[in-house]
Amino acid sequence: MRTLTTAMIAMIACSGYAVANDTFLGVGIGWQQDKVQRTVSETSDAAHYQLRAGKVLEEQHRISASYSYKQDDFQWAGDKFDHTQHLALISYDYLQPLALQGKLAGYIGPTIGLASNKLDDRERTTFTWGAQAGLQYRLTSNWSVDLGYRYLDMDYNHRNNQLNHTHQATMMFDRRF
Repeated sequence: MRTLTTAMIAMIACSGYAVANDTFLGVGIGWQQDKVQRTVSETSDAAHYQLRAGKVLEEQHRISASYSYKQDDFQWAGDKFDHTQHLALISYDYLQPLALQGKLAGYIGPTIGLASNKLDDRERTTFTWGAQAGLQYRLTSNWSVDLGYRYLDMDYNHRNNQLNHTHQATMMFDRRF
């Protein structure tokens, strides 16, 4: 997982083909909900933490690599379960200025990557894909804040545990260089 994340960050850092581009680093926190199924359906809700790096290309295109972590203990039919998740994702966003002389922009785009889920002491890494949308506000020329939503399809099915999808609502702070 670390090798994939390092490779994604290196790929983004070395892609300098656009006329106007800014490298950025970001940190975020948010709320995540996962639909977990066994014999009954349950949700695993907890805070998630995210780091990302990427490039803004020509002010309307953004490519990023991100790492996200979530850990949750939840009750299921009277038993306590642990759910830990690591996400390594590559995302593309199309940015569209909306108001305030371009300081407020909307974004939407696809994301793909790997999801490592540990449920009930059973860990498995699977391919994941999804989409995200949100708003970005440029605080200064170097700092911005994003409020976003991401949906990920998990397709995790291992020893009677299923994790079908993940919802994330995140606030990110980015620093452009």
